[in-house]
Amino acid sequence: MISIRRLSVEGTSVEGKGQSLVTDQVQLSMTAPIELLGKYLHLARASERRHRPHVTDRIFFLAGITAARLRLNQVSAYCRFRILEHNPHHLIRKWESFHVAEPDEEFLHLLKQIHRRYPFERVEHLLETLGISTENERDVYYSDQEYAVSLLEVDQDQLDRRFPGE
Repeated sequence: MISIRRLSVEGTSVEGKGQSLVTDQVQLSMTAPIELLGKYLHLARASERRHRPHVTDRIFFLAGITAARLRLNQVSAYCRFRILEHNPHHLIRKWESFHVAEPDEEFLHLLKQIHRRYPFERVEHLLETLGISTENERDVYYSDQEYAVSLLEVDQDQLDRRFPGE
């Protein structure tokens, strides 16, 4: 496996729309994981506002695993909660958290499917199309946690109450 903070699998080349998972490795390595999380959370919020619940679930899935890899456990738990709130039978319900799910083959298969559908370039293109710029956005926040929570449009107290052990 590549670094635990990457969303691709070493040596796997999955062709589709001119992109490959291997090419995404290079793109992702140039993007800080917190910036990637920010992009996912912006896109989840935008798809939610456009009443696209299945797209929102997929993007929250990517955001959840990215947050878990960043050790932003409450953010990851909230992403999981949002998926299950809309779709109580989603596969993620099998695991109590993204951390627990990550080593599982079934989870990794789903992650690869969703990542193939939303490669880095597509996420960037969608944000650009929507007029959403995330450039230097993280710099105005004290911590990665504060940044992510602001994009979720919840406050830290709500997360502390809902996910106290995270």
